[in-house]
Amino acid sequence: MAKYRILILDDLFEVRRMFAEWLKTLGRDFEVVEIRSAEEALLVASYQPVDLLVTDVRLPGMSGLELVGRIRKRNPNIKIILFTGLTEPDIRRRVAEANVDAFFYKPIEMADFLDAVERCLGVVKTMFPMEPVAEEPGLPSPPAPTLAERLSSLYQELKAIGVIFMDDQGYVLAQAGDLPDAPAESLLITSLLSALGASARVTPLMGLSTPENLLYFTGARYNLWLAPVGQTHALLIATDKAVQANRMAHISRGVFSAVRDLQGILATQGALVPFESPAAFEAPVEVEEEAGEIEDVPRIEDIFRKVSEEKLKPEEVNAFWDTVVEQSTPNGMTSADTITYDQARQLGLAPGEEKD
Repeated sequence: MAKYRILILDDLFEVRRMFAEWLKTLGRDFEVVEIRSAEEALLVASYQPVDLLVTDVRLPGMSGLELVGRIRKRNPNIKIILFTGLTEPDIRRRVAEANVDAFFYKPIEMADFLDAVERCLGVVKTMFPMEPVAEEPGLPSPPAPTLAERLSSLYQELKAIGVIFMDDQGYVLAQAGDLPDAPAESLLITSLLSALGASARVTPLMGLSTPENLLYFTGARYNLWLAPVGQTHALLIATDKAVQANRMAHISRGVFSAVRDLQGILATQGALVPFESPAAFEAPVEVEEEAGEIEDVPRIEDIFRKVSEEKLKPEEVNAFWDTVVEQSTPNGMTSADTITYDQARQLGLAPGEEKD
């Protein structure tokens, strides 16, 4: 019989298996039970003793923090390690109130995790106390992640192919990984921003001051997730086509959490623009030229169109040829916008040779 029973709780199989494989490297007498929901963890803890619970904060259904309170009522002596990809300001406070034994932000270093496990179970003696999980007077707060660190964290958390942070003009400001179709990336981003601009019109109609939508595109080889970050930036994630439907909720939560963090990073840099209108991510509209700025001289495209619609007047034809002379280049070179006399005669543009 194993000396210690450890519950590994996360809704992602890959995360549970990672922790289980890490625990094997300790060579200890552990019984590791992998569980995907807090409700299942409560059932397991109700009919067999559990020495250590390792759980994510964010779970489908009951959260990891809710689980801590309930499982402690059954087993006050259980050791608990919490981890999360969330970085909201109140998470650290709530973890402190839960009085857990260790707490990690993703991504987690293997050595740090295994050290926490050994100290929780008392299988190693250490002179150093467990790192506190709450701010104490005089202790500095943990530094906020940088833009590159947050994208890298999201890239690892979602097992993504690529994570791209860009502005509303499609310029890539930072990224982790790459899009699968690099040659078509520019056209793809342009099309995606147009779709995001159309969706932005819904925001004020829904009574929101900031866009909080998420667009999902499924493809033949990979899927795309697109979300606005404020009014002038966007987050694009490419995931493998093999991503199953049961991971869609996890990815959505991860994207929205990252969007909030990125908004915070932009705000500290003074780069977050408040949402005022659905004009963001819209393609620039050509402004009509004001009257008087350009001479009222017919262009060759206008002349060709009129040929098919109506018979030209002599003064219009003369105006056309005056324009050709003014726009011709020296040394006998002709402009790309001009045609030869024979071509004009065939089109019925030559003076004095109007067709019946």
